Amino acid sequence: MNRIKNSLIALAGTLALIGAIAALTPSTTRGQGDSTVGPTKPVEIVNTTSNPVPTLAQGVTQIAGSVSVANTPGVNVLNTPDVNVTNALTLDPASTVQVSNTPGNPVPVSVQGQPVRRYVQATGSLPENNAGNSSVVLYTVPAGERLVIEYFSGFTRGDEAMFLLTTTVGGVQARHYIPRPAEGVIENARFVRIYADAGTDVVLSAVTPASTLQNEATITGYIEDAP
Repeated sequence: MNRIKNSLIALAGTLALIGAIAALTPSTTRGQGDSTVGPTKPVEIVNTTSNPVPTLAQGVTQIAGSVSVANTPGVNVLNTPDVNVTNALTLDPASTVQVSNTPGNPVPVSVQGQPVRRYVQATGSLPENNAGNSSVVLYTVPAGERLVIEYFSGFTRGDEAMFLLTTTVGGVQARHYIPRPAEGVIENARFVRIYADAGTDVVLSAVTPASTLQNEATITGYIEDAP
């Protein structure tokens, strides 16, 4: 009986020793194709574009093509870049636009439906000691413009003179008589409304009863695009 017991104890010790040796001994592993696993090797991913491998971008990533944004995120611009708008912008009728120009850099504006006015004035003198009629061209209206005379002022030294302005509108030439001032007054100034077409002359004339020392007159108004 003791002999059997001692044999079993010896067998158990032998098996335990064999198991310890097997656990501590390196083994060789083989993969597909009966290849021994060695150093790391690159792996080629063959997924198609319709079944891509999920990735997470790190750092700065360049994207080619169009990008669709599904929501409306806030965008922070760190600098002040130039922005080129190639298409028309449409604003909601209920929206407002604030212009922050300073008085030193005003926003140019124009009145819609009304020609742009450019103010002009011209002065002319008539020959001295010339009894009767004398004339001089005060102003020639530029091409494509129309002259509107709003103010006339003149003076005469010597005998009183009657001033005339000759203009042309629609191919018709007309004289506009400026009444003489009161006796003893040499200045003659008044508001008028006289027109002249493009390419025509505004002629100043004076009718004097006798010789005068000097006749001079000035017109003030504006030119605008011819209708």
